[in-house]
Amino acid sequence: MIEQQRRIVHSRRKDIIYDRITLHVLPVKSRKRYDRLVSLLGEERLQAIEKELTLHSLDQCWADYLQEMSEVRESIHLVLLQPGLAW
Repeated sequence: MIEQQRRIVHSRRKDIIYDRITLHVLPVKSRKRYDRLVSLLGEERLQAIEKELTLHSLDQCWADYLQEMSEVRESIHLVLLQPGLAW
């Protein structure tokens, strides 16, 4: 199951990196702030920043998920090793 999820995350990262999808998080969340940032930084630079932030967030969420799954596996393993545990 985790391998299938890894493939999905990897595919999504590639789509973002190679601009196969357009990110529109910033303009949707706060159009006024987005327009102001475009005037300061330019649209191309702002899109690059959005891409970097999205990839960082995706990577962080994936790492957190893997850590959580590791802890779940470890807790299951420890429970199974307890002698005399009644199910």
